Amino acid sequence: MKHTDLYDKYKKLDAIEREELKQAVLAHGGEFRFETEEGEPVEGVQSPIVIAGERHWESCCECIVSRVVVRNDYLEIYGYAKEWRDGEILLDVEIGNIGYIIDEISETDEVHDVSIPSNIKEIAVINLCREDIKDAGYSPNISDDELQQIASRIGKYLEWQEFWPQFYANVKEACDYLGIPELENQMND
Repeated sequence: MKHTDLYDKYKKLDAIEREELKQAVLAHGGEFRFETEEGEPVEGVQSPIVIAGERHWESCCECIVSRVVVRNDYLEIYGYAKEWRDGEILLDVEIGNIGYIIDEISETDEVHDVSIPSNIKEIAVINLCREDIKDAGYSPNISDDELQQIASRIGKYLEWQEFWPQFYANVKEACDYLGIPELENQMND
């Protein structure tokens, strides 16, 4: 049956979380330990529990993370299965569990936040088309990015003003601000 395929979006979110974890670990010199080399807990640090596995396991289970290392720009997460402790292994952490590890890593004097700004852009204020740009007296021959920038700029004004009477004035202001050529100027070029 048809459905929304969210796997690609999950992978993108996972990549963001993994990059944030890498930055948190780099803030601590490239390795963060939740346990000592002897397997003892580090004082004041809580070992995160995640759903993970080892590539040869048939399924994933709850695993305790013992340390995270950034080696040659790659993230390595080590730990062991919660139910049995057969020594530290390289874990393959399931999507949606990386944040649990970041939650347990302390801030440093220099790094308090490893959040990565989202690249998701929304144009939720109006249905803006190139015909609207033309009706306002500007060239409709613009890129999708320019159209999105105009809509975003209009959105800022619509938060402060009445909607419809100002619409074309806002389109005009946004086009002027972004340097979109007016139709008359384009025809003379």
